[in-house]
Amino acid sequence: MTIWKKVGFTVFGLMIAAMLGACSGGGEGSSTETSQTGPEAAQWTNVSHFNTYTDGYGSVIAIAVVENVLETPLERVEIAMILRDSDGEELDRTGGQIALLPAGAAVPVKVIFNDGDESEWASVDPLVWRARQPEETDAYTELELDDVSEGSDPSSSYIYEASGTVRNTGDAAAGFVMIHAAFFNAQDELVAVAHGGAGGELAPGDEAGFSVGTNTAAGEIARVELTPLARRMD
Repeated sequence: MTIWKKVGFTVFGLMIAAMLGACSGGGEGSSTETSQTGPEAAQWTNVSHFNTYTDGYGSVIAIAVVENVLETPLERVEIAMILRDSDGEELDRTGGQIALLPAGAAVPVKVIFNDGDESEWASVDPLVWRARQPEETDAYTELELDDVSEGSDPSSSYIYEASGTVRNTGDAAAGFVMIHAAFFNAQDELVAVAHGGAGGELAPGDEAGFSVGTNTAAGEIARVELTPLARRMD
């Protein structure tokens, strides 16, 4: 029997998704959104910069960037990672959820196989298998990052960290503000992913500090790309 484990990225994704359902008033049977599985959901997105590495503690970490290629937003984008051996046989699978993915936006994802054995697994296959396309297309408020600094700090528990200020530049309150961080090496390969919150709710014009970092990576980090996202709260 296949066991699905929800860890890493999924923890905060599920929390936000639950809050989104409460805010939007929609559920599985809501007429204001549609859900697609299989090829349809995969065609709405583009998965790039896929990478895997082990963290030294017996876990296999799979990371990627998922982009919404539509001109309308997506919500509750489910991505599955399938761990296979050298014969292509499935050893395990786990999944992550992207709660918010506006039109054209790209967000990094990270999933963890806690029982991954480096001597047994050979590959990991990513698959976007479910997504929602809500009728409401103005559900996201605009955010802007200021005073961003990045790098390594010997006094920090992170091997690489980014911090700064996020400001709500939209005309409605921003709820569940998240900063998504994709860390790249000098060859533009994705080597780490992290996520961090920045306060519960920001009124128009308000700002909050944020800090997001990683303590594991597939290689030396040269730069970070930050994507702030929040739900419109009116």
